[in-house]
Amino acid sequence: MTRDEFLSAYTPANMWRFAIDEDRCHIGTGPTISQAAQQFGPDSVHTVFTRLLQDFCAFNHSAQVITAHQLNEIAAVIVCEFRNLKAAELILFFAKAKAGRFGKFFNSIYPMDITVQLCEWERECNQRKGELFYRQQCIAIENERERSYQDAASASEVASWISRNGQKKFK
Repeated sequence: MTRDEFLSAYTPANMWRFAIDEDRCHIGTGPTISQAAQQFGPDSVHTVFTRLLQDFCAFNHSAQVITAHQLNEIAAVIVCEFRNLKAAELILFFAKAKAGRFGKFFNSIYPMDITVQLCEWERECNQRKGELFYRQQCIAIENERERSYQDAASASEVASWISRNGQKKFK
């Protein structure tokens, strides 16, 4: 993925595409915020966040829009403190905020409101990732059991055939 592809994929216009498949946001192959900052530069994460926040402010009809300085500070906080969140999870956060998941924002949005909610969101994401990885492990174990049962059935079929037809015919 190039920087331009990253910037065009992680936009408010694509927010609901991400929100449709929440599990993919959590365990998909998309970059974490830290990986995106390293690969595409911190300004890329800042650009993505700025777009999402401006879109959220417009959606919320906020009278007090966050200043450019506050935007820069929040972007720095996100890159430093929420670096293990996936970029898709950041978009999902704003989709959930639009859906009222984090309560109502009354005519203004403050940076601390966002960072406090991001802390809670990060905990939820980590819990969900744990559940999804556990489920994947259970499925993998069950698939392995089925394969071993099939192998055992095949071995018992061979043993049965040998006992019916004799060892010499098998060789």
